Amino acid sequence: MKIFLILSILFSTVASAGSYFGLNYGYTGYTSDALEEYKVGPKGATYGGFFGFGKDALGLEFIYQSLSAKGQIKHDGEKHAINENATAMGGAVRLSFSSFYIRGGLASYQLNQSVDVSNAASRATAEDVYDIRKKGVRQNGSLYGGGVHTKWGSTTLFLDFTRYQVGNVGRYDAVAVGVSFPISEKLFNLK
Repeated sequence: MKIFLILSILFSTVASAGSYFGLNYGYTGYTSDALEEYKVGPKGATYGGFFGFGKDALGLEFIYQSLSAKGQIKHDGEKHAINENATAMGGAVRLSFSSFYIRGGLASYQLNQSVDVSNAASRATAEDVYDIRKKGVRQNGSLYGGGVHTKWGSTTLFLDFTRYQVGNVGRYDAVAVGVSFPISEKLFNLK
């Protein structure tokens, strides 16, 4: 019963601060020192969502973002696919102004990197050369960026640029379009 009361108070506080949620979809590119050395630039799609709350110009957002990039490498005289996928979960502080915003925060990344080389010995060499961390590696990092936004009724449309810095491993630069919706206070009213 105490947990229900605590959650009720927490949700009431969040609602009074102006809660919102949003979705985005866009384009991403991945870079790292090892890939830049060989002029490899995997590119792909990104999508995600966020939940935020705040008043006026200051807000706090909880973010989930899927980042997927694919490219070609040359190894042993042949071309092979390289996959640089990550999932970011984190939080950011957002400063909003009349037509633009900036944000910065921290994230935990789940990396799933691979190179499609059938020979095990050649694959191990390629993973070393291109600094592939393999599947399931967790890495902490940051995220920062900004964008432009406009109101359309009660919703907000936005164009966002965010850099997802995966520790000292590499970075994803993402450009996405999205929409956010306010959450009605009635949803949190548990009376």
